[in-house]
Amino acid sequence: PRSRAVQLLLQVALLCTARFIQGMSLGLGAVVCPIYNEEIADARVRGSLGVIYDLMLTVGILWVYTAGASLPYLWLNISSAFTAVLSAILLFFIPESPVHLLLKNRTKEAEDALRWLRSKKRDNYDPSQEIRSLQRLVDKTKVDLQSRSLTSLNPASLTGVFTAKNFTGPTAKSFYIILSLLVLRQLGGINALTFYTVDIFREAGSSLSPYVSTAVLGLVEFLMTLATFAFVDRLGRRTLLLLSSVLMGACLAGIPLHGYLKVLGYDVTLVEWLPLVLLALYLCAFSVGFGPIPWFMMAELVPTESKGWVTGVVVTVNWLALFLVTQLFPGMVVSIGSAGTFLVYGVLNIVAAVFVFACVPETRGKTIEMIQVELGGKF
Repeated sequence: PRSRAVQLLLQVALLCTARFIQGMSLGLGAVVCPIYNEEIADARVRGSLGVIYDLMLTVGILWVYTAGASLPYLWLNISSAFTAVLSAILLFFIPESPVHLLLKNRTKEAEDALRWLRSKKRDNYDPSQEIRSLQRLVDKTKVDLQSRSLTSLNPASLTGVFTAKNFTGPTAKSFYIILSLLVLRQLGGINALTFYTVDIFREAGSSLSPYVSTAVLGLVEFLMTLATFAFVDRLGRRTLLLLSSVLMGACLAGIPLHGYLKVLGYDVTLVEWLPLVLLALYLCAFSVGFGPIPWFMMAELVPTESKGWVTGVVVTVNWLALFLVTQLFPGMVVSIGSAGTFLVYGVLNIVAAVFVFACVPETRGKTIEMIQVELGGKF
């Protein structure tokens, strides 16, 4: 018995260590990937390219939902590890960010990187105009960093934002906006509902298999995120965020209706599909707005000299908010019931819509320089 206990303890320790390393990797990717996408993308397709990060998350979720129902736990983890190894290998074949290269005064390499990124016929592409635009941004960044390093309070640092007279500067504004978007994204209940989808369908008493319903939702989320490519650069970020939050609030407010009618004694046989349809619509609304957009707006709004600490802080707060929401969800269900929990999330999504309407600027089709000029105005 003692040897079995020691073996079990070692397995738990190994699992926790692996989860910790995995979490560190995911956190690093959440910071670096949106920034890299923003720095290599043409302004006309920056939104579409930014969607890729969230799209790959939905691919992973869909894979776990479907394969997890049939594959043994060991082989499911091996398949996920294979994807990570393949990604690491492919990274050797992509260029460094042109912005990073210009910051290091490696202009020739930045030009080569742009040729690689912009055209299959690399010899026919002239990167000089784009290099000049990026160089102006980089020069401004260097001047800002140099001037701020001469003062005791550095607005490009975390303490500087809150102690210097920089509450209306681009760094502070972008910090407040992105932090609020990511926190509201979690408070809208997406990860709580994702983690407890099977339990939600089981409690709703739907005749559909909870596991089948969960796989269907994963497929819906993937397809809608994929569809976002078509209109994120046409409708704009602000419009999609508003539409997304309002629809999510309406869907979550409607989910308890099925259970409420059942408690009242009504025959709900003909509407057994209602929880699944409303959750699917909720995921559709999330996937076209609050799913992908906050991630790449983080890279669009934050000034280059502040990207490191701003993205690090807001992503950390995002994961903390995710942890709190998922931990509080079971207690909320016990305390105020499923109906009350869904209504709370619905109201928080409406709060998110109000925030977007009042504070979030439109960045569609604008260069990094134009965005920073707008953020330099009054909030």
